[in-house]
Amino acid sequence: MTVDQIANVRRVLAAVAKDMKDDATQFDGKPFNGRTVAEYFGNQGAAIAALARAIDALYAHVRSGMRRALPRVP
Repeated sequence: MTVDQIANVRRVLAAVAKDMKDDATQFDGKPFNGRTVAEYFGNQGAAIAALARAIDALYAHVRSGMRRALPRVP
């Protein structure tokens, strides 16, 4: 993993954190209806997917330097 790739992962993590904070503010006080819940859950799903990709990239990077120390994940 290059320095640029690591920097990109950090940017993604920072963006996810900011988006989640912004969502908490944006949805505060909105009516609890199907549309609002669906939008909020959609945002949460996108954040979880972004976090999973970032974790996977970091895991692959660490694993490449520690082949015997970490288990292989399909």
